[in-house]
Amino acid sequence: MLIFLLAGAQAFLLLQKELFRHSSERVNTTLCAINGTAEGPIIADGFSRVSCIQDGSPKDVRLYYKDTIVKTSQQNMDPKTCFNFCRDKTGSRFFLIEHGRDCYCTEYFHDISTGGGGCDLPCEADTSEMCGGKVKASAFEMHMCGKSADRADAAAASARAEGGKALMTSKIGDFNYAAFEALSTHWQLGVCSKSAQVCDLAVYFEDKAQEIRDASVRAKLAGEAANNASDAVEAAKAAGFETAEQAQTLESAISTSRDELANAATKAAMLNLALKRASGPVGDAPVVDGWESLFVTASSRDEWHAICDLTPSAKYVALRSDEPAACADVCISAGDSCVGFNVQYLQGALSCQMLSSEGVYSPDDSLADVFGVFEITETKVADLGFDRIDCFVKNALLLRNGGTKARKIADIITVGTTATSTTTSI
Repeated sequence: MLIFLLAGAQAFLLLQKELFRHSSERVNTTLCAINGTAEGPIIADGFSRVSCIQDGSPKDVRLYYKDTIVKTSQQNMDPKTCFNFCRDKTGSRFFLIEHGRDCYCTEYFHDISTGGGGCDLPCEADTSEMCGGKVKASAFEMHMCGKSADRADAAAASARAEGGKALMTSKIGDFNYAAFEALSTHWQLGVCSKSAQVCDLAVYFEDKAQEIRDASVRAKLAGEAANNASDAVEAAKAAGFETAEQAQTLESAISTSRDELANAATKAAMLNLALKRASGPVGDAPVVDGWESLFVTASSRDEWHAICDLTPSAKYVALRSDEPAACADVCISAGDSCVGFNVQYLQGALSCQMLSSEGVYSPDDSLADVFGVFEITETKVADLGFDRIDCFVKNALLLRNGGTKARKIADIITVGTTATSTTTSI
């Protein structure tokens, strides 16, 4: 009779366990869930929150984090920490967190909720997540989708692609930096005592060069970091992910690669914005045919060139071919606010300053309005290292108010020296 009762009790316990298992299986909506048991641990590769319940499953089917991990090695709790603890535990399909901190793994759970509040206690490690309540536990289902290798391949490829783009953009930035720096170095006209705004072009070129250089360095470092992150993903994948530790290493590498690719894309975009700010509309301005009919050089002599001492309304510098027509197009588009432009070309860099009428004045010794110009010989343009230095003004400026004329401030005849000449007009 005793044997019969023991057998009946054992059968009842098995039946109860099966019923509990079925109660937890009802929440299993994941297509790639861990089903059944296997020889050795199955490494789960993801989890999802499924319920907030009061678990009535027997204590002997639960594996508690605090009872397994030595106290000195325990971490503050959140769903990811609990998942990493449970993911390779044989037979475990779920993990639950109660009291905001107590994590355990289980094959199944049994919801006996009849009230008892909700899951409203923030997790210790992440207060944006809830980790159960005073009575109830937050229940999570673990799954094995087998996508780790595919995710690793995609993450490595994406990080390497963005890293490559950032490095290529950085090289473009380096070319621009070198050209802009050369403009600054060679802009040594020796006229600072006569015109601060003409002299200060060297400062403008240097500022743009440094802005581009700084953005280029950041893009290069970000590109290298993205490539390194891609290498780390590939190394972690090659090492395998048959243990929880290996799986965590791979997932950490994938997460880092995503951060680094985003950073590389951002830094490349910031460099492109810096280049666009420098080039403005000149960077992609079309070559306008016939622009010469609307402009005239401000120089009064053949084989001489001019630099107009008018206040710039805008300054641009870009890597492109030696085409003052691009500057002319921007000036024409600006309408009456642009009366002409100064232009320089050196080592592939075209710089244009759009000139306003500020600087036109009425001298006591002339009935016509005038504006100041420096004149420089073609030979001295070459001596300074430039392919082009010149100023072009609109015909409309020369016709305004009954006539506006260029008045020479000085001849630039040698590097660092100016020779003042008699006033001439065009």
